[in-house]
Amino acid sequence: MGTFAVGIAQAEAQVPTFNLDDPPVAAVSGESLGTLFTLRAQIHEQYDDNALRLGDHQAVPAGMTKGDFSTIGTVGGSVQTPVAAQVLFLDGQYSMTRYARDSVLNADNYALDGGIRWSVTPVCSGVLIASYASVQSDLSDLLVPVSNEEKSTTFDEKGTCRVSDHLTWGLDGGWLSRDNSTQAEAFADVRQEHVSSTLTYAIHNLYAAGIETNYTTSEFPHRSQGLGGGVATSTDQTDAVVFYRRHLTPKLEVGVNAGMTWAAQSGTTSTIPTYGAHVRWLATPKLLFEFINQRTVSTPDVVQANFVTTESQTFNANWAYSPKVTFTASAAYATVDYRGGADRQDTKETFGLFAGYQLTPMVQATVGYHLIDQQTVNPSVNLSSNVFMIALAFTR
Repeated sequence: MGTFAVGIAQAEAQVPTFNLDDPPVAAVSGESLGTLFTLRAQIHEQYDDNALRLGDHQAVPAGMTKGDFSTIGTVGGSVQTPVAAQVLFLDGQYSMTRYARDSVLNADNYALDGGIRWSVTPVCSGVLIASYASVQSDLSDLLVPVSNEEKSTTFDEKGTCRVSDHLTWGLDGGWLSRDNSTQAEAFADVRQEHVSSTLTYAIHNLYAAGIETNYTTSEFPHRSQGLGGGVATSTDQTDAVVFYRRHLTPKLEVGVNAGMTWAAQSGTTSTIPTYGAHVRWLATPKLLFEFINQRTVSTPDVVQANFVTTESQTFNANWAYSPKVTFTASAAYATVDYRGGADRQDTKETFGLFAGYQLTPMVQATVGYHLIDQQTVNPSVNLSSNVFMIALAFTR
């Protein structure tokens, strides 16, 4: 299944995972690699019976149509090359979306990231990455049929060192700048810095346990003290999480985490419990089930609010019917609560069903269906959407 199908069918966030099948620290070995190139392309046709994401009782704007066909064409590529014990990499992608009638929603998205996967000693490795991206906002968040580009620049560095045979320590720090193209969403523009530290004790291919702490500070440059409604010009978020993951059997893996978030805004601090649970079961060599239940706190992308708390439950099933034919199903339920500013709470139910066929080793065809049902505090903008799609993807 292509990445578009994965993204559309999953919930907003995922429980942090720790791959127990890999050693705690995998040192970069650039000397064993040559320069590698990857090319990819995809053409995606779909019909959406509510392309505008209008509420069930909202009128269709003049000159537009509620249901519409769209074509999404994507091209991209990546390259990585070793330099001594380090690996330099670069990845770029361009995506063009064109609607048959609702041309106001036409979009050109692109992303570019590059950096270095580094290793300074046999026990310490990491990645330094810089990226720039322009993507269209989800109309389910905007609740109005306009095209809004979210342009973001990020710098991030992650490093992990093995302290002992089973103990590793990781440090992550970064900076984000995100701007929206429409004036109505400029209040959500943000400048953000974060730093986190993780201490993990792991037995290879058996279990991992540890604690993670994170601090994020956000500045909203287009907000002012006079906005009112609890909207803050800056916020601080501190997270502390303990986690545990274990392979109960070779086919069953479980993980849990629990923590606390301290969200500071306008001189007040809210304490919000967070949690997560993840079950991954390989029922047969061809059938995989996954269940995720979680509660997270983050900064909203486009909604004028200080924090957003998301509680979600996601179920995924993957069936490899044959070496060439695969089926994927996903169902999710999420409650999204915006805090400070927007007086808004959304509940969203999604369901996706996709089938993929490997035409050649480099070409895959996918057909699918995706359902969205969203309820908000304002009944007039409650909405639903049915999407039918077919895609052809090439990777070399």
